[in-house]
This record gives sequence, structure tokens and C-alpha cells, in this order.
Amino acid sequence: MWYKIVRRLKMRLLPMGIVLLLSSAYTAHSQAPVLYYPFDGCVLDDSIHLHAPVDTVGAVSCVCAAKGDGISIDGAGQALLIDSAIGQVLSGDFTLSFYLQLYQPLGTNLITILTNEDSCLRDSSFRIQYDQLSRRIEVLSIIHSSNIVRLSAPLDPTRCWHHIVVTRKNVEFALYINGALLDRTVYAGGVVIPVRSNQPFYIGKNPCNTADFRGIIDDVRLYNTALDIKTVRTLYHPINAIVTPDTFLIKGTTMIPQVRHRCVRQFSWSPAAYVADPSQEMPELMPDTSTTFVLRMEEDRCTGYDSLFIQVIDTADVQCPRLLLPSAFTPNGDALNDRYGISNFYIVEQLHFFQIFDRWGNVVFHTTDKNATWDGTFQGKALNPGTYAYKISYRCAGKDYLAKGHFYLLR
Repeated sequence: MWYKIVRRLKMRLLPMGIVLLLSSAYTAHSQAPVLYYPFDGCVLDDSIHLHAPVDTVGAVSCVCAAKGDGISIDGAGQALLIDSAIGQVLSGDFTLSFYLQLYQPLGTNLITILTNEDSCLRDSSFRIQYDQLSRRIEVLSIIHSSNIVRLSAPLDPTRCWHHIVVTRKNVEFALYINGALLDRTVYAGGVVIPVRSNQPFYIGKNPCNTADFRGIIDDVRLYNTALDIKTVRTLYHPINAIVTPDTFLIKGTTMIPQVRHRCVRQFSWSPAAYVADPSQEMPELMPDTSTTFVLRMEEDRCTGYDSLFIQVIDTADVQCPRLLLPSAFTPNGDALNDRYGISNFYIVEQLHFFQIFDRWGNVVFHTTDKNATWDGTFQGKALNPGTYAYKISYRCAGKDYLAKGHFYLLR
């Protein structure tokens, strides 16, 4: 779908008191962005009202995007022009967040996505680029041509949409893609890493004879603080993805997966033999053996894929006394082994209680939901590493069982 791009005109001359107020808001460090271009309604304004609206170069278009409307750049000479003052933010602690779709992810070109350079490797500049050959996003903070802070991470070729986040905290830089921390580096040359604030930032224009960017930009946010990994993850919303996690299913039963999607015009599930209607976005799945289902999602300019593994359990194989729990977990926010719970919860007909105790015998977690898991906190505070105990009362195959044990919380 194509829309008319709207740019609202704003007064540029403000009373002195208002200028001082905006300056204070601009320099204060908080969890709120100091710049936000959502592009919804095809409007090019900064919704925070601290920066000028985005200028367009060439006939860019407004299209369906990750979180509403986004800006499509699809031709030579097309670009977005962003307020040069963001260089001041990028010279200190910051978080830059945006959604990206590449129309041509494959090839042999180096593509500049965002930069404030007016010549290649210009001192005190900032660049985000994509290497088609290696399929990697690269972030460069260029002090000068022989002194560059560099981050690099791969993009998943099966996905159409990518959430890119770059953070700087003092001399530590980090790159997140789709909520995962994929690269981190510490600049050893000192704390002065300036980014010029007298040169506009372009999305789509490049000074280094690299290929033109062709794709969609959406939901651009800039913070004047380095957000932590948990906060970064709150900015990421999976798009065109199966949100049901890999799961278990009792043989002879069925399930309907949950899918979050935007801009998709055609769905296709496989293997079709185990799908009630392969063309529906959320059909009934009915495997009689453990199966990996693949969902193909076609957009106007991109085709993405996601998968769901369903392990089919035969009730004849269930061993009720063997309740499985991990021996340790690491709730550190890296999305790996972050929560503690019953691994083979599918054998539980009814959970009477699941309790976790600290070393003094205090209950720090209690639930009667067999799917519930513990995040390593109590009353909103992260608990210390150490040994914790559990006690679980449950019913399986018509009989009651009690399981006890201990595990380690590692950070």
C-alpha cells in the first residue's frame, strides 16, 4: 500500500525560555528518546519535538512497515535527511534503534544505510552499512581513517525485518539485532570519540562509492543514554514470526500456533500433510510424529520464513516419577537459559504446587501453573547466585507425586 508523505510545518522562532527548556530536556539522561521518527500516518515529524522533521531527497514512498508505516527508499538519488544535531548525541552515551528491511540482501556490494560523511572515512563521522557478500551489518564510528571503532554482526537471511540497536556507554559499544547482543567492543584510544554535529545524517546517500540503499526504514529512535539489554528487548517486537515457542504435543491432539504478522499477503505452511489449511496464517496443526513446521510469509518485496518444532509424545512412553528440571540456570538477560521451570511439563495433569526456596528456607517462588517459570527474582529484585531448592507436588496418569531437589542460580 502506498501513501502520501506528510510533513507538518513548525515554528522555528521560539521564546528564549522555551529554548532553554528544550536544551535541558535534550541534555538530561533518561530512558525516554530524545528523537523519535515513528513515520506513522506517513508523517515525517520528530514526535519528541526536539529535532526538525525528516527531509526527503527524491521520490521516496510511505509503505506498510514493521510498526505501522515506514519510508521506502527504492532508487538512485533517493534518501532521507536527518537533523545534523544528532551528532551531539552520538558523541556521548547513546542508543540508536530502528527497523530495517533490505530489498536486495544478496549480492556483492557494500551498502551504506546511514552516515553523516560528506567524503569517504571523514574524521569524526558515523556510519551504518550492510555487506551483501558476508550478509553482515557493520557500524563504524570513525575518529579518523586509521582509527575506527567497528561493530559487525550477521543478519538472518530468512527474515524480512531486522531490529537494529547500537549503544555506546563511555568507551564500550554494542550491537543488538532482533533483541540479541551480537557484538561488543571497547575503544582503547581514550574517551574522546566525537561525531560532527554540523553535517546532516543521510539514510540512503553514500560518499564512498558504495551501492545505493534500497529498502524500508521504520521507527527510528535515539536516546542519550546506553539502554541495558532488558530495555533493548522491550523495543523489539517480532514481526512476521511464529510467537509460539517450540513445544510438546500429546499424540492424537492438535494445536493452533500463534503468529505475529504485518504486511504479509500470502502464507504457506509445510509439511502440508499435517496442516488443516496451509494457506492460513494460524491453522490447526496435527502431527502424528515429531515435526518441524515451516511458515513461508510473502510480502510485496520480500519473502520470510519461520519454523516451529513440535515434539509429539506418546502417553505410553511417559514416566511419571521422572520430572525433569535443569541443574542450573543463568538469568542474565541474554535470552539463553534465563528462566527456571519444569522441562517435561506435558506429563503433569495437575500441578498442586511448585515452590522454590532460598538457603534459609524462604519461599521465593510459588505457582500452580505447570507452564510457569522463575526469572531469578523475588519481589522485583534479582537474587544472589547460589544454591536453591525446589519442591513440586503434581498429578500424572491419575496418581500424585512429590519431587524434591536443588539447583544453582548463576550470574
